[in-house]
Formats: sequence, structure tokens, C-alpha cells
Amino acid sequence: MTRALALDPYKNYRFLVKFDTATVAGINHVSGLTKSTEAISYRVGSSDPTSLSTPGLTSYGTITLSHGITTNNAFHQWARRLDPAHGYERVPSDKVRKDITIQLHDDAGAIKLTYMVYECWVSEYQALPSLSASANEIAIQQLTLQHEGFVKQ
Repeated sequence: MTRALALDPYKNYRFLVKFDTATVAGINHVSGLTKSTEAISYRVGSSDPTSLSTPGLTSYGTITLSHGITTNNAFHQWARRLDPAHGYERVPSDKVRKDITIQLHDDAGAIKLTYMVYECWVSEYQALPSLSASANEIAIQQLTLQHEGFVKQ
């Protein structure tokens, strides 16, 4: 019995992230895309003593991007736009928020899934991890992004 390769799930290590349509090299981790919608309970006065529910506000979970520290300054340049020491009040809002693209690839490198994430802005930036002379690890920086939603394309 032969099973079709098309049924194999995609690997979670074959991905690219783009800011401003340019691929950001070296991203080694992207947290999952999540959304949740609150349930609003209510009761109709003339109904049985049971509660009903309707959808309420939808919120989107933060996204964390991890990147090995190199000479690539994409994380740092974006994160500093909201830094008061760099005059964030003079930065236009279209420079603070970015749409990002997350692409999942198959084993052959072909794009299989693309998600657009809208109106992202940096809410937390870890410029430098804890350092230790006795460690054998890669130095990783992280961006935590707030956003206004995502769509699968």
C-alpha cells in the first residue's frame, strides 16, 4: 500500500518571515498565530432558565520572533521606533506599524501557506540575551509583536 506524499504534513522548520516585502534572514522561531473570541452570555426574560451565548470581542495573541544576533539590524531598527530616546513622537505611525508575511514551505522549498499579519508593532524587544562565558549557545534577540489580525492567503 502506497500513500501519497501530498498527505504528509508540512515541517515547522521550513518558513520565511518578511517585513516590508523583504525576507528577514536568520529568524529561527515564530510563535503561533492565535485569536480568541469572547463569549457573551445572556438570557431572554421569557425563556427557560438557561443562558445563551453570542460572539463578543475578538483579540489576537502576540507573536514572538527570534533571531540570531548578526549584523542584520532589522529587529533593532523596528524596535527603536517606539523608543523615547530616539524621538518616537516624530516617527509617523506608518513607520511604527508593519504588515508582515509568514510563509510555510514544503520539503522542495515551494511556498505552501502564506499568512499576512496586519498592523504589527513592537511591544517588547530583547536586544541581548543573558550572556555566559561557559555557555555554548547562539545569542538570540526577540521581538514581541502586537497586531490587528491575520489572514491566510
